[in-house]
Amino acid sequence: MSLSENQKEKINALIQREKDVQTNKADDTTTVTLTDEQLYNILKQSLTSDQLDSIQAAKHHAGVSKVVFHGKKKSGNFDLYLSKGMLNFIRGVAIGAGVSAIVALAGRLTGATALAGYVLKKIITQFIKKGSSGFSYGRKFKIRSWKYKGWSYQ
Repeated sequence: MSLSENQKEKINALIQREKDVQTNKADDTTTVTLTDEQLYNILKQSLTSDQLDSIQAAKHHAGVSKVVFHGKKKSGNFDLYLSKGMLNFIRGVAIGAGVSAIVALAGRLTGATALAGYVLKKIITQFIKKGSSGFSYGRKFKIRSWKYKGWSYQ
């Protein structure tokens, strides 16, 4: 399924509005969170009923997707947690739309948006291809200095 530019923009704007940002100065981390329930409500506002029915993310909304930055965002040290629902949403739409949703979740990455998009697209494309029958579990992707360092189950 592909999304129109208007749908992508609406999803990204709603993610920007709904996400929760927490900063912990003690351990120098910033955590940006979006629950699957929030994702479902965003999709409900942005997609047609046929599009919504075709995405598995719409069927379950108990997980959480988040980005945990370690230090300054521009250094590219972060953990990307994608819930089962978010992975299945990305799987159901064009990869580019999924990546733009994740970049919207992460927020502006001070001068590194293009690089972040490239890294995320590379990682997500590899995993989406492998998860062609859908995802049963969320994933945590570890990025250090803008380089992919591995993944684990959430």
